[in-house]
Amino acid sequence: MFWLIAKVLIQRPLDRMGIVVQRKANLPLPPEPPLLQRPLQGKINALVLDVGANVGQSVEQVLRVAPEARIVSFEPLPDAFAILQKKYGQCSGVTLVNAAVGDTDGFIEIWRNKFSPSSSLLRMTQLCKDSHQALSEVGKDVVRVVRLDSFL
Repeated sequence: MFWLIAKVLIQRPLDRMGIVVQRKANLPLPPEPPLLQRPLQGKINALVLDVGANVGQSVEQVLRVAPEARIVSFEPLPDAFAILQKKYGQCSGVTLVNAAVGDTDGFIEIWRNKFSPSSSLLRMTQLCKDSHQALSEVGKDVVRVVRLDSFL
């Protein structure tokens, strides 16, 4: 039934415009080039500061491109940090810090978002909330904040 609906709603109008769509079964997607490949390529002793590491998406990319790089990841949310620590806590060259980065050492409020990577020290604007239903604040927490110059 789905294919019939798809054919009527999608394929026929495209056919009328002269656009041919063919379905290819089980073709692998080409690998996506890592975002950080060019800036890290050929760098010796690279230091990467991953501020707002979430669950390690950037750590994964850096390790793929520059496995010898030194990475310092900062993540203030305890639940995201626990996942980050489980994934990369034993990796040599990766330092994990359960804190936000700011202009003073201490503690600060963070606005927790339903979509964890969008949690922020800055409150989400109404325009952002209205334009993205998946983005909704679920509360705020108090987290540790460190200055880069006092940490490094």
